[in-house]
Amino acid sequence: MNKYISPRMAAMKEYVPNTDVYRIRLDANESPFLPDAETRQKIAEAVAGVSFNRYPDPLATEAVKKYGEYIGVPSDLITPGNGSDELINVIIQGFFSHGDKLYITPPDFSMYEFYAQLKELRIVTFDRPDSMYKIPCDELIKDINDKKPRAVMFSNPCNPLGQAYSREEILRLAGSVDALCIIDEAYMDFYGDSAAADVSDFDNLIVLRTASKAAGFAAARLGFAVTNSELTAVIRKVKSPFNVNSLTQAAACVVLSDPEKLKSVTETIVNERKYLEAKLATVCKDGGFELIPTVSNFALLRGKNAVKVFEALKKEGVAIRCLKGEYLRITAGTRAENDDFLASFKKVLKEV
Repeated sequence: MNKYISPRMAAMKEYVPNTDVYRIRLDANESPFLPDAETRQKIAEAVAGVSFNRYPDPLATEAVKKYGEYIGVPSDLITPGNGSDELINVIIQGFFSHGDKLYITPPDFSMYEFYAQLKELRIVTFDRPDSMYKIPCDELIKDINDKKPRAVMFSNPCNPLGQAYSREEILRLAGSVDALCIIDEAYMDFYGDSAAADVSDFDNLIVLRTASKAAGFAAARLGFAVTNSELTAVIRKVKSPFNVNSLTQAAACVVLSDPEKLKSVTETIVNERKYLEAKLATVCKDGGFELIPTVSNFALLRGKNAVKVFEALKKEGVAIRCLKGEYLRITAGTRAENDDFLASFKKVLKEV
């Protein structure tokens, strides 16, 4: 092994996104909808006006202002990021030292542990029983207080289990533990009980949001960290000076200027998830799978034939996610995509 590569880095697993080509992609929890023609035209005009020879606005002022109006939070409490992934890393760099304990609740978004490993943090977890999809809030609080981590980080609603804590539960958690609480609300648009507007009432609450899901902005990479003024100052100090490019900022201002259109698309996605779940509930009765209802933009199944079904669907040109060898996560697509998936799923179930 190259002597300049540490054993820690040599042992670390690379996060490798699925870049294969499929007929239907329901594996990445993206929005299935492109902006409409009018919005695309406005984006093109906004991008054409960008000064390519100048560095971008370091605080993405206009985009942050519009996003703040959308979620009801003052813009001076919001820091933009190159996707919320970047902000997870920024927060870990800014608030942790080597050897600090980070508390996570697997199964959850893999990038929490990924960035924690880079910082050489100690990971502590809740010992979740196999049948538990949502950890009761009081049990979570007790476990955190027993294990005394520097910070807690988890997604709400959870990816991949699709369960969620209410705003009241998140605020009770933040007020009951002596730890920084980093709540990743990437899927909150589909649930609608955010704690983002309450960050000023706590010295230990950071809420992460993204434009990659409901807003359909995954290609442009735009996320937000929402927290009180003191923690905001640290995040802005640690982040790269020009982390959100001018093209993304210009396009975001267009998309965020029509909140009613965003809400309408979000409602459509939620309805398509409910449609998927309703259809899958019938199929799963005889297919050996348990349907786990979610409050997100995906349906979730659990069954012993998950890997076989996953591989068989790939051969049909349909991409979904297989997690821990027993869960199938299916992103809600368009009605046509959902019906196509359901037909392929029924076919595959008869063959495995």
